[in-house]
Amino acid sequence: MAVTAKDWSVVIVGRWNKAILTPAGIARRLFCLEKDIPVEVLIPLDMIATPQVRYDKLVVVARNDRLIIQPEEFTYSSLARAMEIGVHALRSLPETPLSAVGINVKWSAPLETEALQDVTKKTGFDNLLSESDFVISGRSIARTLDWRGGRITVAISEEYGEPFEILLNFELRSSDSKQQIDWLSANVQDIEEQVTLILYQCIQLQPEA
Repeated sequence: MAVTAKDWSVVIVGRWNKAILTPAGIARRLFCLEKDIPVEVLIPLDMIATPQVRYDKLVVVARNDRLIIQPEEFTYSSLARAMEIGVHALRSLPETPLSAVGINVKWSAPLETEALQDVTKKTGFDNLLSESDFVISGRSIARTLDWRGGRITVAISEEYGEPFEILLNFELRSSDSKQQIDWLSANVQDIEEQVTLILYQCIQLQPEA
């Protein structure tokens, strides 16, 4: 059964100055727009969550502890643009204290997907839990792989009655903005190649139709 892309993002963890990253600041520093070009600002109804700035099918959320760039279309060309916006942020605010940068590529698949059932199948530990009258309502498995000085975490989760979720988190832990810029400036084809290798060769899933 085929997998479906969902919830892709670029995340830069650090102590971001929200007084600078106002909607106008995001438009100028990240999207590199002139003052007379408008952006869409999405305000949450509860006024607690952080406002979102939307332009050209990209959404930016500036929190105190992280900057999130989300493409609305889950394609590698859109992901490349989100990575570019992240690079603009790092270059525009080099004084920001940083700790990590990540690229999240998430997928979902039906519970009937045999390849994922094989990955998360019952173990002896599951049997011991069941024999002790525990009801297992979810399973997850994760592997961490070295990649380009950082790592790829592959996490597969199964919740009772819900589709499988597969997260590929590409991450570099570094406080050096230049190192983060170099890492985030990778050719998006490198990301696509790793995703393709992991999903379709290692896990043996079927591509989207």
